[in-house]
Amino acid sequence: MKAPQATVPQMVPSFSLQRVWLLLLVALVGSFLVEQSSARYVFNECPGIIGNRDLYSKVERVCRDCYNLFRDDMLEVSCRKDCFVSRKFGFCLVALFRSHEHKDFHRWISILNAGRK
Repeated sequence: MKAPQATVPQMVPSFSLQRVWLLLLVALVGSFLVEQSSARYVFNECPGIIGNRDLYSKVERVCRDCYNLFRDDMLEVSCRKDCFVSRKFGFCLVALFRSHEHKDFHRWISILNAGRK
């Protein structure tokens, strides 16, 4: 009598549930990283930013520097409000000793607000 032989199950290549989840996770993380890099320019209130990112960076720098000076989150938000048309933006210019550049900033902000309703 022959001894029964153990059968070895054959491995059929297929996508397992773990592989599907891993692919979804990689896709999600990748899209998040791409979105983060462009979110600064997409989700803002300045309609004239397209083609004027250098101006936006110059104006936004005032709010960033103001935040670094006072460490007040609400001040930074208020500074950017309505595409930098706020009293807090003027306050930040004065606090950063940049009030002599007011005319330049006013011109840049008006360009960033072009097309605003």
